Amino acid sequence: MIHPVKAVRIPRQKRGVKTRQRIVRAAIRLFSEKGYYNTSSNEIAAQSGVSIGSFYAYFTDKKQVFLEALKYYNESILKEIKPVSAFKGKNMEGYLSDFINNILQAHKIYPEFHREITAMQLLDPDIRKIITQQEKSQLDYAYKYIKAAKEIYGNQIKIENLRTGSFIIFNSIESAIHAIVFNESKMTENSMVQELVNMILKYMLCDLPENAG
Repeated sequence: MIHPVKAVRIPRQKRGVKTRQRIVRAAIRLFSEKGYYNTSSNEIAAQSGVSIGSFYAYFTDKKQVFLEALKYYNESILKEIKPVSAFKGKNMEGYLSDFINNILQAHKIYPEFHREITAMQLLDPDIRKIITQQEKSQLDYAYKYIKAAKEIYGNQIKIENLRTGSFIIFNSIESAIHAIVFNESKMTENSMVQELVNMILKYMLCDLPENAG
């Protein structure tokens, strides 16, 4: 049975912060290899090189660690995504290609842990809540990129509602990337990215042949 999550102790000293991060990273490795239900708090403590007493000084149970690992995983992805300014000066096709490849590489961090997240999302409301919040933050990133594209390329962009458009584009990219990274698609990575770029270009641009670059 999965119990409701309790408050997490946040260390203030540098040593405590590093110890807590070490526990979280060890938990990600074990959850990736063995799954949530086959991993114990004792194993996480041993893997991170701390005593079980030290483990419980930071976390009340392994569910708390899982939730923190989920946050750490999302932060790791967002850190890998380049700022909008990195894509300026390119044509629309290059802009989109770099944007998609950037997200693709970010999703290659802890791919096995992502599979466990997907499974646990169906079983636990606390995990579902965090994932919903994370998806919102990722969608906000996509909106910023599409908004920047509109500012750069002006009337070439035919999307009328940027929020709705960024939602459609974001979910199209997520679906394709999940197929590449997590579902082990037999199609080549480069061909899938190129076809995804072509599809989004047709959706975004008024005149594809002239403006695709």
